Amino acid sequence: MQTIISKADGRSRQNCSVSQPQSYLNVCSPRRFHLAAGETLFRAGDTCGQFVIVKNGVLRVRVVSRKGREIVLYRVRADGICMTTTLNLLCGTPYRADGIAENDVEVAVLSARRFQEQMDSDSDFRGFVLGSLANR
Repeated sequence: MQTIISKADGRSRQNCSVSQPQSYLNVCSPRRFHLAAGETLFRAGDTCGQFVIVKNGVLRVRVVSRKGREIVLYRVRADGICMTTTLNLLCGTPYRADGIAENDVEVAVLSARRFQEQMDSDSDFRGFVLGSLANR
C-alpha cells in the first residue's frame, strides 16, 4: 500500500530566495498534500525522502508495540515540522514510526536533495529546522 509521501516526486523550484524559512516553504515547496483523518503519511520502515511541514491540521506520530498497542510519540500541529522525518533525513535512516492524520491535514514537502541543499547553504533555513527540533 502506498503512503502519501511515497507518491511525492520531489520536483522543486531551483532559484528561490526567501529569508523566512516558512515563507521559503510556501514559495519553494512544489508538493502539497491533503490527507483525510486517519490517512497515513508515512509508515515505519519506509525510506524517508521528503522534509515535511504541517500547514494545517494535526499529524500523530506513533509506534505500535509488538502486542498491537499504539504509543503516541508526539503530535505535529500547524506550521510545525516532523522531528522523525527531519532526523531521518539528516541521518539517512528509514522511518521508525508511523505518521497518521488525526483530522484533515495539509502538508508541504521538500525533496531530500533540496532539503540538504538548503541545510548546507541557507543559515536561516538551517536555524529554523534546528530551532524547531530544539524547541520540541
